[in-house]
Amino acid sequence: MIHVTTTTVDSAAVAKTDPAPPPAAFLLQTTQTRELSGAAYAYAREVETREPIVVGVHRFPARTEPLDVSRVNPALEEAQVHSLAALRERRDARAVAAIVDLTAAAQAGDNLMPECIDAIRADATVGEMVARLRSAHGPWTPSTSY
Repeated sequence: MIHVTTTTVDSAAVAKTDPAPPPAAFLLQTTQTRELSGAAYAYAREVETREPIVVGVHRFPARTEPLDVSRVNPALEEAQVHSLAALRERRDARAVAAIVDLTAAAQAGDNLMPECIDAIRADATVGEMVARLRSAHGPWTPSTSY
């Protein structure tokens, strides 16, 4: 009797501490991601070794002129910096409150669209909003599963 009770209690304890298997949707998603990444990597390797002839890459490449890189006029840049400083001077505490609300929503995992709209209407800058989202979620890192 004692052995049966101990075995039952041990089984229940193990069931509570062992992690549950991942849901089927998660397994399917990771399998699909792995297969897509593998296929993309294999295709990239084939293109590099010229296995399939790719028109425009290996044969008949386009003859284009070098691109003219656009340069920002320093006067325009300085005017924009002054405009941004003036915006920050004239706005009221609504922008700070909207940024705080955006940060709280991001940390809670809520829908961010209403808070983003409120922040923009309160003259918060995109840079301020992105900095708060980055502090809540961390920087974006691409998937490295090949």
